[in-house]
Amino acid sequence: MATTGRAAYLKYFNFGKEIATTLKKDSPQYNAEDSRTMGTIKKGTVVTYINEGEYQSKALVREDKKLYRVKFDSLAKPGSKASSRVDLKPQAFGVKEVEYSYDDLYQTALNTLEERSDLTGPVKGYLELLLAYHAEGEQVTTVQLTEAYQGAGIDGQTQKGIINDFGELLGPFAVYRDSLIDKATNQKVKVPQNAKSYFPARPNEPLMDYGIYIGTGANKKLLTVSAKALSSTTNVVKPPDIIMLLSRKENSSDGQMLRKYKNTIQFKILEILAANSIKNGPILAAAHLVNSKSSLQKKYPGLTIDAAKDITSKGDNYDVTKFATFFEMNESIKKRPSVKTKKPTHIEVMYACEKILTAESKNRGVLSMHEIFADAITQKVYYVKFGLTSSGVPQWAIQTDKDFRQSSNVFLRSKNGYTRASDRMGVQP
Repeated sequence: MATTGRAAYLKYFNFGKEIATTLKKDSPQYNAEDSRTMGTIKKGTVVTYINEGEYQSKALVREDKKLYRVKFDSLAKPGSKASSRVDLKPQAFGVKEVEYSYDDLYQTALNTLEERSDLTGPVKGYLELLLAYHAEGEQVTTVQLTEAYQGAGIDGQTQKGIINDFGELLGPFAVYRDSLIDKATNQKVKVPQNAKSYFPARPNEPLMDYGIYIGTGANKKLLTVSAKALSSTTNVVKPPDIIMLLSRKENSSDGQMLRKYKNTIQFKILEILAANSIKNGPILAAAHLVNSKSSLQKKYPGLTIDAAKDITSKGDNYDVTKFATFFEMNESIKKRPSVKTKKPTHIEVMYACEKILTAESKNRGVLSMHEIFADAITQKVYYVKFGLTSSGVPQWAIQTDKDFRQSSNVFLRSKNGYTRASDRMGVQP
C-alpha cells in the first residue's frame, strides 16, 4: 500500500497542476525558494499542493496567497471532488461488527479515512481533526477545527452526513470524554476507559446505532445508544419495539414491568398497532380508545368497534352506513382533499383515526406515552445527540428516561397522510 514518498506522489498527487488537500500532521514550514526552516505548520491546515512534475520530499504548497514548503509525508492523500453525499457511516470507515477499545476504534477509523478516495483532502483533514478532537482531547483545539472546517468548503449534504452519520462514529468517544451517561444518570451508570464500543452491521436491536459494553464477566452490560442529530426530530419508536423493551428480562424484574402496563390503555393501543397492518391498526386502536371512555365517545361520536372491524375486513368495500355519524362529525374526514360526494377511502379513515390517537396522546392526554416509554428505555437506551456550530465545532447532548418522563410531548405520531399509508405509527420521544 502506497502511503509515503515517491510511490504516494505517483498514486495520489501526479495529476493536474494544483490539488486541494490538508496537513494530516504538524510539519516544519520551509521557504519556497531555498527550503530554510521558517516555523511550523499545524495539523489540519488546508493547503493547495503545487505539482512540480516530480516528487519532492519538501512539497510546494499554497495557503491563501502564501507559498511555502512542507514535508511531503505530512500531506493527507487527496480524493475526488464528490458532489453527492458520501457514505460517512461508521461501517464506511472499516468498522466491523466486533467490540472495539477506544484506541482500536480510533486507529481503524483513522487508517480507513486516510485511504478514502471519495472525499477531498480538505474534507478528510477536517474529519481527521474532528476524530482526533474526540479521541486525543487537548491535542486538537477548537481554533484548529474552525480553520479546517472553513477551509474545507463543506456543502450542505456533506455537513448532513457528518452530523447524522459520522456522529455515530464519534459518539463513543464523546460519551466517555464528556461523561455524558455518567452525568445524565447521576453516576449510577459509569462508562470507564476500558469500555468497548459495538456497531451492528445493520440494525439488529431496537433503537441501536451503536452500543457500549461496560463491566466484565457476569457484570457485563450493553448500553444501547440511539444517535440523533441535535436539532432535528427523532424517528418514532415502533410499538413492537416498546413492547419488546418492556418485556426484556433486565427491565421487567420477572415480569413486574410488563404487569405494570399490561392492563393500561397505552399498552393495549400499542398492542393493536403492533398486531395489525399499517392501514388497519390505527382504525382498530382509535375505536378501542374512543369506546374505553364515555367522554371520548362524546368527543368522537360514531367511531364504533363494529364499524372499525367492518372496514378493516372489507377495505374500500366497507359499509358506509356504519360510519354515518363519524363522517358527519369528524373534522379530519370533512377536510379530506378528495371529492366530498364519494365515501372516504380506507386510507382517509385510517388517517382520521391516526389524528385521534395523536391528539389524545399529546400534552399528557388520556393516551400519554411518556411514562410507558420512559420505563421501556430506563438504563438501557440513551439518546445521544450531535450537532455542529456554524464554525464546525461539535456540540453534544443526551436524553435519558428522566427527560422523557418529565416531557409533556411523548406522543403517537404518524408519517402518513390522506393518500399515503407507508409507515406504522410510533411513539415520538
